[in-house]
Amino acid sequence: MMKFLFVISLLAVFYTYAGYPLILFIMSLLSAKPVKKRDVYPPVSIIVYADKDEKNIEAKVSGLLGLDYPRDKMEIIVGCDGATDEVYRLLKKYVDENQIRYAVSFQPVGKPAMINKMAKDARGEIFVFIDTRQGFERGIIKELTRCFADDAVGAVSGELFEKKGAAVAKEEGLLRWYEQTIREMEGGLGLVLSARGAVYAVRKPLFRYFPAGITAEDPYTFINAIMLDKKVVLEPSARAYGSMPQAAAVPELEIFSYLSEVSDRTKKAKIAFQLVSRGIMRMATPYFLALALLSGIFLLFAKGPAPAYAQSSASEIQRTQEIIDKELDLREKIERRGKQFIKEITVEGVSLLGEEEIKQAVLPFTGHWLSKDDIKQLISMLKQAYEEKGYKDRLTKVTYQIKKKVLKIKVVERAR
Repeated sequence: MMKFLFVISLLAVFYTYAGYPLILFIMSLLSAKPVKKRDVYPPVSIIVYADKDEKNIEAKVSGLLGLDYPRDKMEIIVGCDGATDEVYRLLKKYVDENQIRYAVSFQPVGKPAMINKMAKDARGEIFVFIDTRQGFERGIIKELTRCFADDAVGAVSGELFEKKGAAVAKEEGLLRWYEQTIREMEGGLGLVLSARGAVYAVRKPLFRYFPAGITAEDPYTFINAIMLDKKVVLEPSARAYGSMPQAAAVPELEIFSYLSEVSDRTKKAKIAFQLVSRGIMRMATPYFLALALLSGIFLLFAKGPAPAYAQSSASEIQRTQEIIDKELDLREKIERRGKQFIKEITVEGVSLLGEEEIKQAVLPFTGHWLSKDDIKQLISMLKQAYEEKGYKDRLTKVTYQIKKKVLKIKVVERAR
């Protein structure tokens, strides 16, 4: 059981960070179609949900008025929930100058209700939602609308970059590349489900008013576009900058509740696949790692099962041993064929060599099975000993005899 938990936990982590991107890559090769982009300038309504900070609102409105987009094709609607008198006067000033439209509520009604109110009065063909927490580049609207030249596109997500000082800077390192690659592959499949809290755009006919209590507005909008057979793509050139939103479990689980409204099973399966792989599995990764660690420790210190021989009966062990003994005997007979076992070796008639020299020659052969070739080698070693001492001509004859496992070597030396 513990081994199963250990393996499953590691496989879950592997799937989350390697398996899912690999599947996306294969799906991209098989079915991804590039977005047909070109410069188009449809009428857009920029919908901004603002906080109650007067300075922040003024900076945001100033930035919106400086966007690189035809002014006659762009309307700016700023909404503030629970507005103060100062915020109201500031927004009214811009309205009087015919630069923006606004919607305010002095009593808090919630972000979804305020966005619904602004969207109801919006006149543009494209709704662009911008968060006041992030800054943006001047060409962000132009980059978003280029994607809507493709009729298959229903919604577009911009990209959020980290802020370094007062400048826009791309997130650096492997993590940034990893996340960007996954989002681009999801965008290629038309399955982007989150704008990461920055900026996104949707065709007006695809916008659906938010229900009360919703916290994940962009996934709600994107899923509705997918339900209506439109792609939701990523446009990395539409850059916002600021702090990355903190991941939370509630939006992921909330998005799951939207799937009940998707009637097409294929679309529901694609959305659920991405939501589980990208969201739920990442949320569960710390638990998978903890489970892998605990089960690994248990397996490391747990006693393993008894070896097979300990579980066998005595008769089975005896039969196995008999088979092994027979095999060893057979091998020994094959090896001994044509050989004789020599228990002792004696050398007679030697007067020119010392006992130590004779011992060194015969010792390697004593107590072994010897063939005729082995005995010839022994005699050659004796002759070599004579030669090394300069007695080559004194050795005239060497004979041998084997009797009762004793090898008797007789040497005949020539007298001077």
